[in-house]
Amino acid sequence: MKCNSIFFFGILCLFPFQGKSAEMPDCDIDPAYLVSTRSNAGCLVHTEKGVLLILDIASRGWSVPGGTKEMGESAQCTAHRETWEETGVSVRVGKLLKHYSHGFMLFECLALNYDLETISELPLTSKAKLEVTKIEIKDPSSIPKEKWRFPKQRKEIVRFYKELKS
Repeated sequence: MKCNSIFFFGILCLFPFQGKSAEMPDCDIDPAYLVSTRSNAGCLVHTEKGVLLILDIASRGWSVPGGTKEMGESAQCTAHRETWEETGVSVRVGKLLKHYSHGFMLFECLALNYDLETISELPLTSKAKLEVTKIEIKDPSSIPKEKWRFPKQRKEIVRFYKELKS
């Protein structure tokens, strides 16, 4: 659609109907699971069908959304922000699943702006296109170890998915 000065069409061009808002939502943390740690972090967003995974541009490997903390940001808000930036999915950050020896923290997260049970692939947002080539809901056990961005995490992601699914 070509954007023009008509208000309605301008709104459609700025905020297309994609199941998410145009601006990053506020960090949403389940109060039962607050942590004070500041660390790189990510989200394990799961459904009955699988886990929200991204295919990284640089490594061409699959991973959960996550990344580097910003100054003064809690690990949970890092997980929230990185998931939003890489997938367009707004999440509520829940319990800590794993604090890796290199500092990365993996949280269980709940999708708020998509019904991930009904879709298998999400559209790439303009921000996501900088880092990601695909966003999918996949059974993590269906991806061979060598196809993961961080192959050592595969076994744990599969285990967490099975535990959380049951």
